[in-house]
Amino acid sequence: MAQRLIKVNLRGYQCRGIYFEDSQNLFESSEIDDSYPHQKIKPPFKIILRTTVMKRGKKVTSKKTFSFTDKGITFKRAVEKVSGLRDSFRDDLTFKRKEEVKKNVTLREAWDQYISERDANGKLSKQNIDIQKLVFDKYMEEIEHLPVSQIETEDLQQIVNSILASGKKPRTAKLIQDYLRPFFKAAKIYPNPATDIELPTFDNTVRFELSKPKAKALVQAMSSYPEPTIRGVMSFLLDGRRLGEILLMEWTSVNIPSRSYTVQSFTTKNRKTAQYQLRDDTAEVLDAIPKISKYIFPARIDTNRPMSKETFRNHWVKILQKLDINMRIHDIRHLIGGTLVNSGATLEQIAAVLGHSSTTITKRYSKVKKETAANALNQFHNAMK
Repeated sequence: MAQRLIKVNLRGYQCRGIYFEDSQNLFESSEIDDSYPHQKIKPPFKIILRTTVMKRGKKVTSKKTFSFTDKGITFKRAVEKVSGLRDSFRDDLTFKRKEEVKKNVTLREAWDQYISERDANGKLSKQNIDIQKLVFDKYMEEIEHLPVSQIETEDLQQIVNSILASGKKPRTAKLIQDYLRPFFKAAKIYPNPATDIELPTFDNTVRFELSKPKAKALVQAMSSYPEPTIRGVMSFLLDGRRLGEILLMEWTSVNIPSRSYTVQSFTTKNRKTAQYQLRDDTAEVLDAIPKISKYIFPARIDTNRPMSKETFRNHWVKILQKLDINMRIHDIRHLIGGTLVNSGATLEQIAAVLGHSSTTITKRYSKVKKETAANALNQFHNAMK
């Protein structure tokens, strides 16, 4: 009897291309969704991951089977694990033959193939893709003709040194490492030549400042924006979410009755799924938004697509002009982080709010904390005089 593959579609999980192998043909339904009692699925069982990548201009489809025999693993945990392996599986398909990559492909050819794949899977914004292309084109010209397997840390270090010598900021030089390290990892070049690039230390402390009256006016303007859909985006921004995460949110990721929502791993910067509590204010806004698409915030013309960042920015600019404020959308996160530090929140609490994978990133707000401590100490000494 032929084995059946049953599509997995669980709320809160990125289930694209994931199937359960019904080896005994026990299921009548063609889909496993949240209505099915998952605890009935006991190990051993198999989950299939299917995916399609662009390779040399052609679509290549493949599948990988994951067997789960540990009695302690649940079906949902298995689905989450398979979902987390999707990116590495796609990378393996793109650079399937390690020997072929090492022997015959130049750095330029491997890079073009890599960036084309990243562009095709839609996980990075067009702006991000364009910046990566610009950095590569500008700084890799001298070595782009070399075989990718022969690129060494010394080659990249010379480029970084040249960038710094020209007067560019260390942040610019760090882009070489930020963009090339995942590239060499995807190309399976070991050891990764971008890992050991030496960069000068630089101060990346967040210094965004906004007076308390203007901050309050901004929050009030965002919370009372007349158009419900745009107000919904702004409400999530005030929760500390990134704009890219918000615009890709689907209705299946939100549970209004339980006051919770999930941000999927493929939309987050650290590629980790995260769950958050849904504030009553945000839930109220969501109730006012018509459900005309799988996306909570769909595009105006083609509702099968998410709203563009440009569309939202038009509304954002209106608020800034009205309040005479100059700031980026991303500065809302800095405003939240700085305010929380000044209010006595711990770095662990702020990391949880902003979705940081560790407090290392959150420590950029430590300068604000030092200033707060200094002010408190001055108050103590003034009181003692």
